[in-house]
Amino acid sequence: MIRSCFSIVQRARCAAIAVAIVLAARRAAADDTLVIERPMLAGISGFRERWDRPIVLSERGATENADRGGSGKGVRAVWSFAKIGAGRTGAIVFDALHRSLLIRF
Repeated sequence: MIRSCFSIVQRARCAAIAVAIVLAARRAAADDTLVIERPMLAGISGFRERWDRPIVLSERGATENADRGGSGKGVRAVWSFAKIGAGRTGAIVFDALHRSLLIRF
């Protein structure tokens, strides 16, 4: 009785090719590691009031608690110059619409 359209040899070849692809992908991933020692971060905001001024960002940048009622509570990054104040930085964050992250290394 034939259980599969592949013979044992064809299955062994397919398995060997699959293993080779996985090993090659792992090796390629290890070779493509990029380490950035001391990056400088800035944000560009898509909102009209801040679109032409970069915002310096850091790990301990300004955040605030947000309560959106039924949508939930959480912490959000502050990028408003009025809320951040002089000499402070914004929190590291980016999204698909209004916030872009720039990395200088």
